[in-house]
Amino acid sequence: MSLLYNLVELTACILTFFYCMHASAIFLRKSVRFTWWKLLLSCILYTALTWQPIPFLSNEAVSILALLFCLGTIMILFQGEWWRRLLVDIAFNAFDLLLTSLLLSFFHLLKYSSMEVLITPGSLERVLFLIFLYLVEFFILYFTFHLKMHLLTGNVQGLGIATLFFFCDFSVTFLVYYILLYYAKNNPSLAALCVFLDLFVIILSFAGLYMLKNIYSHHMTELENQMLQQQLRDQKILLQESEEKYELVRAVKHDIKKYLINYRFLLQEGNVKEVLNNISAILDGPLDSTLLTYTDNPMLNAFLHRMADSCKAQDIALQINVHLNPMYRNIELMVVLSNLFENAITAETRYSVSERLIRFELIQEDDKISLIIQNYISESVLENNPDLKSTKSDLYEHGFGIKNVRSIIHVQHGLIDIYEDYNMFHVHILIPNR
Repeated sequence: MSLLYNLVELTACILTFFYCMHASAIFLRKSVRFTWWKLLLSCILYTALTWQPIPFLSNEAVSILALLFCLGTIMILFQGEWWRRLLVDIAFNAFDLLLTSLLLSFFHLLKYSSMEVLITPGSLERVLFLIFLYLVEFFILYFTFHLKMHLLTGNVQGLGIATLFFFCDFSVTFLVYYILLYYAKNNPSLAALCVFLDLFVIILSFAGLYMLKNIYSHHMTELENQMLQQQLRDQKILLQESEEKYELVRAVKHDIKKYLINYRFLLQEGNVKEVLNNISAILDGPLDSTLLTYTDNPMLNAFLHRMADSCKAQDIALQINVHLNPMYRNIELMVVLSNLFENAITAETRYSVSERLIRFELIQEDDKISLIIQNYISESVLENNPDLKSTKSDLYEHGFGIKNVRSIIHVQHGLIDIYEDYNMFHVHILIPNR
């Protein structure tokens, strides 16, 4: 059993370090210096520092050294303001200490295990206590991280299933602990069986979580494929329309000499008004959007043509300025654009035709991509609806999709700023250029 006890204590040290790094990854961004071998090396050093007691140092001194070591690792592997990285390190260690104290008190209330047994390595009670402790920590970190990911697609069912897995683990661990205390105290074989049964259930639960992750990944892949198929359909339609317009231009070019000859004849006869009316009729005709190329990026170009057609159908003036690498691909960015354009188009339909206006700008630079969408407003939206919440009775649905937009921008490690200026509603987004 001593091998099991040592293995559990070693695993506890490793999990504490990786939980700290995972918490940092939730609230911070990885720096360019982040590599897995550096993380693994840091984990080995941290384990060597905390696994076995250091004779000339007290437990409090070792805890402070461990906190400083984690802080140094965070400073190297993650980026952000120094105070934010310091706050993450202190907050996690405070959370770990508080949670440990609470669970120690809870287990001690069972009246059968002393506090000394729970904090001293070398007993099955401590093994089960550590299993329960790290399950609770893992559940909290898992829920915090995946809540943002599931909000991205509105799929909260996955979180419910994961919570059910954890509830089963907690129940089995607590039941095994109860059996160990009251029925297997003098039966080492039964006690060992209880512990291994608990570990087996936990392994099954993690296998279930892995399958759930694969299902979620498959769902996201299907979503990306559907969007790509829509983009391909848009590009195919755009290509067909462009070919038709090209043939029309060829026909006009072929007949332009005849038009000029007729104009010269009419002018010689003094029919200036007829010539001018004919030319005005040609010039006043609407310019078909399919003749335009908004950007050399085919995915974005097809999307903008679709939005231009929607704006044209709603008599909304659309101004576009795009500078984007033709090879740039970002499915999530297209989701953001789709949400923002739909909101802006819906918002503009409540105004008169002369007031309807949407401006779109996307500029790609060396290190970032700047995206701005503006639309006309006659009164402040943020004063009346600061959280941009939409309701069924609210015709001005600027809040629709904003939650998804914020989630996507967070996953992309970007920034979003929403403000108003000169009767225009602005959404400004910055994301790293990767």
